[in-house]
Amino acid sequence: MTGGPARNAVKGAVGALAIAILSLIVNVRQESGERAVSRPGAGISGRDGITLYTSRFESLRRRLPAGGVVGYLGYDGQEAQDTAMYYLAQYALAPVVVDRSDHHSLVVGNFPGPVPPAVRFLSLGLTLQGDFGNGVLLFGRGGG
Repeated sequence: MTGGPARNAVKGAVGALAIAILSLIVNVRQESGERAVSRPGAGISGRDGITLYTSRFESLRRRLPAGGVVGYLGYDGQEAQDTAMYYLAQYALAPVVVDRSDHHSLVVGNFPGPVPPAVRFLSLGLTLQGDFGNGVLLFGRGGG
């Protein structure tokens, strides 16, 4: 058997990513069904839900290093929705690897709804390095 446990872990992560993205696509299509009837062509020309969601990260992507690993903070709770938002952030910021933890010198905050109080981030030792709008934040730790 080639690859061993690491290869199986990667396969599992890719499978979970595919399921999360497909679930999000189905939800977006169901929720936008009524809007598509009133606006023919709403899903064409990069105006679909995933493209609009991931476009929130364009300014942040320009500020990140060309490669490496950054941390990630999102909402706590609603596991399926949080997981889909995490994977979409990872997709939008590739080739940078987004690790779902705050144990990195740079940490991406993804809060498309209300942003949690600043005390949450301060208690983790994080300082705000940039607010890119639409709930996309960049935090630094130490020298950032």
